[in-house]
Amino acid sequence: MNDLETHEVQFWTDSFHEGVWAAEQLASRWRLVERDFLVGFVPTYVFEIRPDERLRVTVYGSYESWSPLPDKIQDLLGWGKPDIVVYDVKTDKIILALEETAAVPTGNQGAQRCERLFGAARAKIPFGFLLGEFGQHLDGNSRRDSIWATLQALKLTLIEATCSIVAHYGERDSPDAYHLGTGRTAIFRLVALLTEQHFGENVASEVHKLLIVLYQEMLDFVQSQRAKITNFLPGSELLVLGGVADLFAQRSQGSATDPALAPFGQWPLAAATPSGVWRDSANIGFRVPDLFLEEIHRLIDRRRAYTLTNRSGSKPQPREDIARNIERQRTLYGSDRNLPNAQFGLHLGLFPASSESLHHVSTSLRTNYLIDSIEELFGAANLGFPRRANLAAIDRDAPDMPAFLFVCNSLTPGRMFGDPYTGQLAQLAPIFCRDVTGRRNRAFVAYYPHQSHTQLTHAWDTTNKGIQILTECVDYAIFHSGVIVDVKNRTWA
Repeated sequence: MNDLETHEVQFWTDSFHEGVWAAEQLASRWRLVERDFLVGFVPTYVFEIRPDERLRVTVYGSYESWSPLPDKIQDLLGWGKPDIVVYDVKTDKIILALEETAAVPTGNQGAQRCERLFGAARAKIPFGFLLGEFGQHLDGNSRRDSIWATLQALKLTLIEATCSIVAHYGERDSPDAYHLGTGRTAIFRLVALLTEQHFGENVASEVHKLLIVLYQEMLDFVQSQRAKITNFLPGSELLVLGGVADLFAQRSQGSATDPALAPFGQWPLAAATPSGVWRDSANIGFRVPDLFLEEIHRLIDRRRAYTLTNRSGSKPQPREDIARNIERQRTLYGSDRNLPNAQFGLHLGLFPASSESLHHVSTSLRTNYLIDSIEELFGAANLGFPRRANLAAIDRDAPDMPAFLFVCNSLTPGRMFGDPYTGQLAQLAPIFCRDVTGRRNRAFVAYYPHQSHTQLTHAWDTTNKGIQILTECVDYAIFHSGVIVDVKNRTWA
């Protein structure tokens, strides 16, 4: 026993409950030798990972309860709080981070935690996202998870050469059952293997084989679900080719991106899309009229832009909430005295009634547009907001740089920096605005038709997850009355 070696890791977690649950999952690979509490309340576990090796896991629950946090963990939390961060204090290294959620993976729910995946990949930290494959929607019917979180993880794997995994649990008739499906077992096997590898165990081959299985399941999921989510996915032929999961696994461990993966998520110009994509993009319609987006739709008519899905929805809001938020936006807008030719134009009459007490706030019945050039997008803005005609052009990008436009229809002040929009920005930016090497190949433009620009321009240096994600992912933001902010240069007109 004198030669017994004991390694130590810390589980920093959003709650003790999640940390304890995660630690106890490891007993499926290692023999639990001891369970105890430090100072009466901090859970500790000792596992036997080899006959002559032990691993001590100490669970620190609730990030806010500890000060100071290790710097690397504090930095990671700035991009959103993963449920579990596995950390080696001796080497000051995060081994991996985990997110597990019981949120129903329908509508915008699936995007609400995707900024955490983005932040981890950006820091080259392996990440596992465990979520339900099925959930019960508000209408009472079962829904299957969207493909976008999985696509984000696949794209981030290629861009950052880091392991980014989405794994599912549950079945249609038992959506909350963690023990069903392969996700939970595979994710915690990955936790164990990466921890062993970190401490020098010869498990590289086992890690690689598991990653092939995980990436194959991700590719299979996208292939089986994509037709229900989007009418077009470039590079979709790769989803069914043998050996592609191996290429993702290799890249996740630091190998160069195989050129065969170049078509994956490489969004073409409008004329190069299948004819059905253009047909589905036409005649979309509006709930709340919007002159700028009407000009974007004219680009679609000329086959200079397109959208991706024929699914849409609108969640009407109570009249009193809309009236109150309009006044709050008016106050925010009026705090900028440098817009002499701009006028605040929100009023209750803009928002059509859907019932006696509810009104629509959504503009277009699409939230994502791919446009052939940033010049055409800004041209549409000048036509949609005529006061912009005499303003200087924004020319940080070449005129022919393609653009991606995301529409956020929220009217609530500050909501643009919260869920689910923060997660959506982190999800959409790598999927649509980067190629597989990480090269920026589309400008990201976010449009906030009902929001005042001062929430961003007066808050550049605010420590806020939402602002941090927005300034990292978005190139230009267009606000109410056509105020365009160059996010990277912190200028606006």
